[in-house]
Amino acid sequence: SVHEAIDLDANRHVAIKVLNPVGYKLCPNTSLQKCLVAVKGAAVTPEIKTGQQPLSFEHVWWLVNVHSRQVIAAYEDARFGTLRELTLKKCVDIWGW
Repeated sequence: SVHEAIDLDANRHVAIKVLNPVGYKLCPNTSLQKCLVAVKGAAVTPEIKTGQQPLSFEHVWWLVNVHSRQVIAAYEDARFGTLRELTLKKCVDIWGW
């Protein structure tokens, strides 16, 4: 799972990704559709859809799995119009190392 935090020294948003064992799988997209929306991300712009601009933390949706109470960071997949869990690479793209 991914958690948003603030780096007080640099005064910027950061992501903390909890790394799980090698066999870890992301949440199935069908499970994401059943989650509660804690924070709705900003709408994806045409520039993001075409890859001219990257996603930013404003576009992140924070979801809560109603069964496990796990907080899940997701984004709107422009290709399919559905929510997808952020991968580690996407987290790094958004928040950096």
